[in-house]
This record gives sequence, structure tokens and C-alpha cells, in this order.
Amino acid sequence: MTRDKTEVFVYGAGVSGLIAAYYLNKKKLKVSIVDPFNEPVLQTHIKKEGLIEWAANSLLMNLESKELLDNIGLEYINYSEAGKKKFFYRSGELCRWPLNFIESLQLIPFFFKILFFKKYLKPKQNVTLKNWSLKHLPEAFYERVFKRGLQGVYGPNIDKLSSNLVLKPFLDQRKSKSLGSVSFKSGMQELPKKLKDYLTKNGVIFLKQEPVGKKAIRVVSTPAHSLPSCVDNKAKEILEKVMYHNISIVTFFVNEDSKMPFSGFGAVFEDEPGVLGLILNSELFENRASEGLSSETWIVDGTILKDESNAIDSIQALRHKMIGKESDVTAHYYKNWERAFPVYDIKLENALKELEVSKDLFYFANWTGSLGIGKLIAKGKSFSEEVCRSNNISVNE
Repeated sequence: MTRDKTEVFVYGAGVSGLIAAYYLNKKKLKVSIVDPFNEPVLQTHIKKEGLIEWAANSLLMNLESKELLDNIGLEYINYSEAGKKKFFYRSGELCRWPLNFIESLQLIPFFFKILFFKKYLKPKQNVTLKNWSLKHLPEAFYERVFKRGLQGVYGPNIDKLSSNLVLKPFLDQRKSKSLGSVSFKSGMQELPKKLKDYLTKNGVIFLKQEPVGKKAIRVVSTPAHSLPSCVDNKAKEILEKVMYHNISIVTFFVNEDSKMPFSGFGAVFEDEPGVLGLILNSELFENRASEGLSSETWIVDGTILKDESNAIDSIQALRHKMIGKESDVTAHYYKNWERAFPVYDIKLENALKELEVSKDLFYFANWTGSLGIGKLIAKGKSFSEEVCRSNNISVNE
């Protein structure tokens, strides 16, 4: 198939923009990525103690992700067996399941609804995740399982999340099949680097700024708080409502005799102010720490644990409780993200509903309803087809 003459400018060379460009390029459109900085979003750093991830730790695989990785020639590594085990830390104790027998039995009606009356579970507009959950699930399940598990993905303030934005992918009959989580030998930064190389070889052009006066389709893949000039004032006013989490990431390298007394993906926490989750890097992938060391990453709420010393002290105190002794920490590395990722709340739901999409302006980013790299990839093909249909372009590859 010959390349279509239609020009597309994708604003933003982050992961969202690269994914959008990949699928539009597959449709044989003439694609350019516009980004004045062109800086990596998935920041992997190699220190003498081991590998650090400042952003995504892994990619939740699906069939679309596998196809993309195979196509760009990027080899991936799966979680170890230990990665299948996730823990809850509550009242000073670790457990795989925080509900008692009676509380677990109360879930039976919910599973019955999933099997036979799934349409009645569909979230309504402007209903918080908490209100939806308390209608369909036992309160104990929401507070101890659902809420705690989701805070590792969607951040703090789970009660305010939009049930429609969070649950729709799970209840959608067409949802993408999960194939587990993966990373790459040299860390997650391999993905945007390899994707950029692939796009360059296949004719995608990277620009610092868009040529003046070009008639083209435009795709906005920037954060909602950093929009390009092609977005009009009305849309910018709408997207000003999108809130972002302040998250801090702390990676500890500890001697083997001070590592956590359990093997698994990590843990989520209850009754530990500001601490959202723990990822045991050395348990998931090989070569994440130097010999004799173990690597772990702590995710904390940057609005509660507001600076590095405060975060480190809180984590050290919590580690002491969990392992029963002082930690032998070789090194720690701290990163604060003031605008780490969008809050999937009712404000975002309404903003997306108000936002107008025309045939020559589209939005494709982690704030448009697909939080996570795997979800963005799963959405990428249908997004490119929507762009083509709106502009009467053949969608055959």
C-alpha cells in the first residue's frame, strides 16, 4: 500500500505520542512528532548499586503490546514466579488476603452478578468509585482490598475516583486479554528508545516545532497541563480541571540480611500515612541490584511525606516494624514528581465529556481514559482507525 499524503502532527514525544505515531504510521499516514524537548518519560538510571526506575516499573502485557514489541524487535522479560504474589500490610501484619471467612462469603452475590447480570454493574456518570463499590460490594472488601490495591495504580484519594473511568475497562466485554507484566533487560527506558528508532526508520520525522501554515491532522499527546498552541482556549479551560498526583519514588538498596522477610511483587499498606506501595525489584527481575544487595522501590504520597528526609525517615521506621530490626541500607535514591500522573476523578470524567474532538484535532494521552502503557497500546489501533474514519482515509494497512 502506498503512503497516504495526509499529514499528521503528533504533539509530545513521550510514550503516549510514540504509541499514537506508531499506529498512525501503520496506517501509512505521513507522521511527524513535534516536541521542543524530546526528553524521555520512562527514566531508567544505572547506579553502582543497581538499576533504578523513576517512572513505570513494568508493562502490563496484552495481545496488542506483544504484537507491538515483536514488531519493533524489543525482547522482554517476564516477572519471576514470585511476582505473582502480592501482599497487604495491615495492623502490623502481612497477609495475602485481608478478609476473614465471613467477610469473604459476603462477596458471593457480587460474583453472581458478574456471571449473570453484568450489565447492572455498569457504572453511571458522576458516581464515585466509593459509592459504586458500597452499592455492590461489602464495605470490608472496598476498604481493605479494593481501595488498598488500587492506590498502587491510581494513587491516593481513591474515594474520589470516577467509577466510570476506573471500572469501564474491567467490565468491558471487549477488554484486552492480560498476559502478565514484563520489563526489559536494561529497564523500561528501552521501550521509548526502541520505539523511536523504529519510527525513524519507518519515515516518522521528529521536529522541535511544527512548520507554520501546514494543513494537517493534529494529535495532542502532551500532559493536560502543558498543551500546545493548536488547542483553543475553550479546550484549555476545560482541561485546567484535570488534577495531577504529587508522588515520590524512593529506591532502597539494602544488604541481603536486611531485605524484606517475604518474597513477592510487593505490598500495599493500610494505616501507614503517606505510604502507598512497595515493589520488590530484586524479586521480580534478575540483575536489578549488585551482588550482595537487594533493591526495593517505595511509592509515597508527596503531599503527606513532603520532602526527602521525611520520606526516608518514615520508610525506615516502617521497615523496622516489618523486618524487626534496623535496616542496613547501602544507598537510597529519591525522586519527587509534582505532576506524576492524572487523577481519574469526577472532574476528569466531566472534562473528557465536555472536550470537543474534530476531524482534524484529536487527543491521545494517559488522561484520556487509558492510564498505563499497556492500556494505551491496546487503545492505539482503534484510535488510529477513528482518525482515519473521521477523515475518510482508508483504514487498510
